[in-house]
Amino acid sequence: MPLDDDAVLDLLREQEIDARRQWFAMLETIQEVTDRGLAAKYGATSMTTFLRAVLTISRPKQQPASKPAGRYSGNGNSPA
Repeated sequence: MPLDDDAVLDLLREQEIDARRQWFAMLETIQEVTDRGLAAKYGATSMTTFLRAVLTISRPKQQPASKPAGRYSGNGNSPA
């Protein structure tokens, strides 16, 4: 049975709350990575490049998502 309008709106609100919780949990984890100095430990030149490699975030129009973000892979010290 399909959801009624109110149920759909409630679901949307719950999903938005969950998304915010996940976002803030990730920010806390990134802060922990920063506090531990993991970017420098693995030879990254910045936290941004480190997170791009660890989270496999590609640069817009520079590196396709299917291509591994790679400075930290295969060097024996990769956190991935």
